[in-house]
Amino acid sequence: MRGHETLLVRVEQATDDFGDPIPPAPTPYEVAGCVVYPRTTSESDFRSDTVVEGLIALLPVKADTLHSTDQVSYRGRWYDIDGAIGQWTYLSGQNAGAQIQLKRVTG
Repeated sequence: MRGHETLLVRVEQATDDFGDPIPPAPTPYEVAGCVVYPRTTSESDFRSDTVVEGLIALLPVKADTLHSTDQVSYRGRWYDIDGAIGQWTYLSGQNAGAQIQLKRVTG
């Protein structure tokens, strides 16, 4: 899997027992060769429709290098990792990459 997108991954700041940040602050790192697709889901509860817009990203890294608390920047916008991180492997058993679902960070 080799895409043309480069994503930034921002690791959550470590904190002590009181919730205070432990220096140094982590530096976002680039992951080149990513593939990004749009995803949209909707639900109806008979009163209104809920629509969630996000992305599916395939990154050429092992799934255990990413954490659900990380954030990902795609084309200048930050997204949260939504749900479990999936590992893709080729039939040979070689690592093909990690699949993550992203939802837009607001606020």
